[in-house]
Amino acid sequence: VPVTVVTAIGAAARMGALIKGGAALEALSQVRVIALDKTGTLTRNRPEVIDVVATAHATEEDVLRVAAALETHSEHPLAAAILRAYTGNATEAEDVSAVVGSGVQGRVDDVPSRLGKPGFIDPLDLGPLVQDAQAAGATVVLVEKGDRLLGLVAVRDELRAEAADVVQSLRNLGIRQVAMLTGDNQRTAAALVEQAGIDSIHAEL
Repeated sequence: VPVTVVTAIGAAARMGALIKGGAALEALSQVRVIALDKTGTLTRNRPEVIDVVATAHATEEDVLRVAAALETHSEHPLAAAILRAYTGNATEAEDVSAVVGSGVQGRVDDVPSRLGKPGFIDPLDLGPLVQDAQAAGATVVLVEKGDRLLGLVAVRDELRAEAADVVQSLRNLGIRQVAMLTGDNQRTAAALVEQAGIDSIHAEL
């Protein structure tokens, strides 16, 4: 048994899987439920902006400019997508702070501004468009400057091409249930789960 365990851990390491030790390896034989993170595990971790919608008070350029200003120093994957999408001269927001699980706030052009998920910012007339984008598997952030909603940015991180095959392989190994964990909303999560063949979702974590 010791030789088998050492050999298995070594073989797994060569394939990029790190196992803590023999006890963990042996415990794997009893696992019947697996929970997977969404971003970077089931998805490519390369989100892209797929749509920008402005209200009557702004242009798409305004929406992206304020969003990029607020996200300049963020390490969140969605921030990187927004910064890639904005091709203008980036203005750096001041007094930026994260509102955990909701978004960011700061001052752009010396005006209080916010970026965040629906609920943190009221989508107003953009509500139906938010729902449509989420149903298509996108994460939506709303952008506000002063007391005015400027618009929305829809960002999507595509499912890895091999995700569905991996989920099926896990089932073939005796896993009864595969769950997905995400901080994203239920609609976006549901769209990805259907593609991957996953059993259950735990969203908005």
